[in-house]
Amino acid sequence: MSTYLDIPNMIAKMIVQKTEIISGLELEHVLAAVMNWKVGIGLGATWFLFRRMRNRKEYHHLSEYEYGQYKKVPEWLPSINGRVLHFLAWICNTQFGDLFINEIIMAVVGLPKFRTLKLDEAPTYFPFAPHNLPVASSGEPVDISGLIKAHRELAQDPSEFRYRSALEYVQAYQNRKFTPTDIAERIVETIKRTNSKLRILVDWHPEMILEQARNSTTRYMSGKVLSPLDGTFCVVKDLFSVVSYCRRGGLGFIDTTEDTDDIIIKKIREAGIIIVGISNMTELGMSVFGANPSPHHGTCRNPINTDYYPGGSSSGTAAAVCSGLVPFGIGSDGGGSIRMPCCHTGIIGLKTTFSRISSNLYSKSKTCCSTVCTIGPVASNIIDLALLYQVLAGPVRGDAFSMAQPKVEVPQELTPNLDGIKIGVDWKWAGLSRAEVFKNFKQKIDFWLSAAPKLLRSKFQN
Repeated sequence: MSTYLDIPNMIAKMIVQKTEIISGLELEHVLAAVMNWKVGIGLGATWFLFRRMRNRKEYHHLSEYEYGQYKKVPEWLPSINGRVLHFLAWICNTQFGDLFINEIIMAVVGLPKFRTLKLDEAPTYFPFAPHNLPVASSGEPVDISGLIKAHRELAQDPSEFRYRSALEYVQAYQNRKFTPTDIAERIVETIKRTNSKLRILVDWHPEMILEQARNSTTRYMSGKVLSPLDGTFCVVKDLFSVVSYCRRGGLGFIDTTEDTDDIIIKKIREAGIIIVGISNMTELGMSVFGANPSPHHGTCRNPINTDYYPGGSSSGTAAAVCSGLVPFGIGSDGGGSIRMPCCHTGIIGLKTTFSRISSNLYSKSKTCCSTVCTIGPVASNIIDLALLYQVLAGPVRGDAFSMAQPKVEVPQELTPNLDGIKIGVDWKWAGLSRAEVFKNFKQKIDFWLSAAPKLLRSKFQN
């Protein structure tokens, strides 16, 4: 107890000793120490202000670099996913990652090369390619007789699962087996039963679907259909303006109802195609998986297995086609937003050439934000894909780039014969995937090789 009482006295003695030491120093020594401190600060500040921030760089032509390989990447680097990838992503976004990790990663993958790349070509702001082909005319009809013929000759195995094609709907209407209203009623019931789980549509109105279907039924009864696709059904990605619907771009805080149709929507309506609703997409298209935390949208599910993502960003359009809800739909693709969800759901999609399908850059409602992102069709089979493509494609007055495009054409001959077709497989790249994924991938390649004995094989070189 006495030891604890002595602690204040001990502290007081230490303070007295320190005071005596400081008072014993001569004033000139103290001043010298202060001056040295100021000089040090001054030198440090001078170095910081006048240090060289940009060193002279040596610029190189692209032809001086070697293609197809990363010289500094060790062969033993593992494939990273799951929690390890999550941890590395977290640490790379910390100050520690900026100082010690990110620069190394950038150097390994070769990104600094872009800073010293010498390009003699002028920048291309609009990827328009001149051509010597016949130029398309606005409103010019497209010959789809080859597609109709291919549909009639297509061998159907009743024991196998298959999607109902757009032309099957049309045949049923022409034969008076069903009407567009009959199909629309079934679609409405299906949406009510499944959409809360699949999250395919983010905006839809049953009465609007039925109204369009009744109008199409009337046209079939009177023999005044608008096009060979009148009465078929489609969905539209949440990136386009459709009258009486909200265009949110995957965001949860936009609730403005559109009062203008985009040009592609006008083409859809002119063909008599029935718009079922607005399909889900990721926030501003910034996800390749299909996840959307927006409370209004939610994450769209893959109809093949609802525990999986459908891919993105055109997730809802792909899921709608994959589930059989509609035969085709409209998506957009900048970095894979049509191709990836189609791959995830086992259907077909097309990223079109710039200005082939007009985005009407000068209209009130801009459908695509750049020349990178283009509009494209999504379907369950190649015939339906070509049918929707020929509706959407073609020049549009007011879009200067679309006016110079070649004549819109679709294949006149479709055959399952793959003889002479060459495919290339990068087995090294494919082997980096998980064992289960690689097994399924190899089985698909083996299937094509067995189905087409004359299929040409080609291996990727370095």
